[in-house]
Amino acid sequence: MNAKPTLAVFDFDGTIYARDSLLDFIRFIHGEGRLYLAAFKLAPWILSYYTGRYSNTRLKERLFAHFLADLPVVDLAEWGRQYAEHWLPRHCYPGALDVLAWHRARGHRLYLLTASSDIWLGAWARGWGMEVVGTEWIQRGDFYTGKIWGKNCHGEEKQRRLAQIIEREQPAYCYGYGDHPEDQFFLSLADEAFPYPLNESGLARWQTDRLT
Repeated sequence: MNAKPTLAVFDFDGTIYARDSLLDFIRFIHGEGRLYLAAFKLAPWILSYYTGRYSNTRLKERLFAHFLADLPVVDLAEWGRQYAEHWLPRHCYPGALDVLAWHRARGHRLYLLTASSDIWLGAWARGWGMEVVGTEWIQRGDFYTGKIWGKNCHGEEKQRRLAQIIEREQPAYCYGYGDHPEDQFFLSLADEAFPYPLNESGLARWQTDRLT
């Protein structure tokens, strides 16, 4: 009988990555100027989001539709590959990469559980041997529509996705990493949870927590 796996499940934005990866991906493709120009156009919806009158899902769809839905799927995939190679590594916390390497060296099964997307995180994650479980986008023909398929992988939806993984994998143990209060939903399912960013101070805390 095969031994049960050990899982290590990571949020991305804020936990591994110091920035918002969707906005960074947009910045990588279109440049800083167009991003800030669009912020003025989208200001009413952004303000509504921060005042709790506009959902995370609807704002994300509006951003995606404005910046990415007019680019062919194959072009976005290539942009995602280039982003993973040339941009993304510069903004990952070195401590987070140390933690990933620690788990990988022990043969743990790695998951990236994220509200972001395989479109711009997939190439990077596969380089680490990670499976991306994230927000998916509806495709029509050669383009994305700008609408989310199913649910935004955020908050309670992350918990539901991890519950499915645990049911399927039947792991011997599960580590969970997430920095945001909304990550507490999925971290509640982990045997061992690390609810903080894996920056320099987070790495020191992680090293201490593992020994206590």
